[in-house]
Amino acid sequence: MITFNGISSDSKRVIVEHIPNRHTPARRFKPQSVAGKNGDVLLVDRSFPNVEQEYEVYLSAEAAGLPAIARGAAEWLCAPVDYAELTDDYDPTVYREAYLSQGFDIENALNKFGRCTISFSCKPQKYLLTGTSAVTVADGDTITNPTPFEARPLITVSGVGTLTINGYEIEMLESVSNFLINCETQEAADNSKIYCLDFPVLSGGANEIEADEGITSISIVPRWWTL
Repeated sequence: MITFNGISSDSKRVIVEHIPNRHTPARRFKPQSVAGKNGDVLLVDRSFPNVEQEYEVYLSAEAAGLPAIARGAAEWLCAPVDYAELTDDYDPTVYREAYLSQGFDIENALNKFGRCTISFSCKPQKYLLTGTSAVTVADGDTITNPTPFEARPLITVSGVGTLTINGYEIEMLESVSNFLINCETQEAADNSKIYCLDFPVLSGGANEIEADEGITSISIVPRWWTL
């Protein structure tokens, strides 16, 4: 079973028939040839492209008829106007951000059932469900990234002063309460209330937390991810 945009495939009478193939992206490299030098010089931009994830499905339409079930499936899959959360039962520890990447042609059998392939374009990250809960931290604590990939957390801060995470400093210019800092989008609840040169990232392994006395509370949704 897959769940997309909070709605399960089973509820739409769309049944996944086979365990899907899994696709892993390769890091983007830009090879350049240099005269007189063996091999290519690699320029790395530290990012990954989207990947396609396909599911072969069966539309069970004995009761309602295939046209009605097909319309329901199309309404479900085409409703999001941006990336939406995608999970499946075959890898239940992670979720992906995805969108329907192409239309689907349904093989019709007497209007009673159909078969087709659903194709999603997914961001390269597989976000660990263990990284979706807020972790309360304080000055002197560490937060450990279980993967080798830099995570961009969602931080909630109260107080005033400087918060340092993994060497990245955020200065709260005035006292705030439950102030949100989104390191993924590089936005804060009010950018005029903070000063930072770079938004924090959580590297693989232990990440140190430092906070001035004026910082009264810190919680971090780490957003761990893998490929």
